Amino acid sequence: WMIGAGEQIFGMTPFGWRFAGAVVGVLSILILARVARRMTRSTMLGCLAGLLLALDGLHFVLSRTALLDIFLMFWVLAGFACLVVDRDRARERLVTWYETSPLSDQGPGLGVRPWRIAAGLCLGAACAVKWSGVFFLVAFAVMSLVWDAGARRAIGLRKPYAGTFGKDLPSALAAMALLPAVTYVVSWAGWFASPLGWGRNWAQATSQGPGFFVFDSLRSWLSYHFQVLGFHSGLSTPHNYQSDPWSWPLLLRPVAFHYPPNKTGCGADSCAEAVLGVGTPVIWYGGLAALIAMIAWYVATRDWRAGTV
Repeated sequence: WMIGAGEQIFGMTPFGWRFAGAVVGVLSILILARVARRMTRSTMLGCLAGLLLALDGLHFVLSRTALLDIFLMFWVLAGFACLVVDRDRARERLVTWYETSPLSDQGPGLGVRPWRIAAGLCLGAACAVKWSGVFFLVAFAVMSLVWDAGARRAIGLRKPYAGTFGKDLPSALAAMALLPAVTYVVSWAGWFASPLGWGRNWAQATSQGPGFFVFDSLRSWLSYHFQVLGFHSGLSTPHNYQSDPWSWPLLLRPVAFHYPPNKTGCGADSCAEAVLGVGTPVIWYGGLAALIAMIAWYVATRDWRAGTV
């Protein structure tokens, strides 16, 4: 949908199908700068975070290419940013309650939390881009509940975890489970509405006799998902250029996006050009060192910001 929006505006051209990726690549720099500033209360550190992302080679390449990875990153980052804002708003409500209401063991319910709802929408969109978004969804949902428990404990409630499970969990399930699921299904609206979608009429083709439109559509939709899951879980064909996930942060095997050999017209008999999806080494290796430092800092201080990173 996002790539298609650029094509709708600018046509089926390289600019058209790359436009949306460039937009979210730029916006993600702004979001990262803002969320880092909110977490650290330092404008300098926020700007530094945004600058480092702007200078990263992998982010730059993906922001100029019509692939899904940049959109997955954008929605995950946006969902995380919304949860950081929700954390601040929830703590403000608890402080107000603490100052104006009689104390209780568990504390109050925090009512509607629009920033957590926004996070659910963003993370549902991330899952709609790639299924790997579900790992972030689960991790961030747990993180948000841990933050709620920490906030209740910080104001001195005697049963902070009971308050979290009794008063925060129901709304969290609605915002971080039900809403992302609805968002994901809605992202298939075009497939449901058109008879031309891949596997759209699977149920009718494999069943005997007339069926019911809604049930046939759902059966076809579920079959599509099981086929996708089966393909990816059963894929075992080796590739000479494959790399294991543990090696990705080390930049051992950059992804070759574009490599036409023996290019002519460059002022020499032949030459080569390449577009490589590879991170900026000083940023990535510095990031690994910083990650180790954050783990040590969290163990020593229990600083929520280090734990979140």
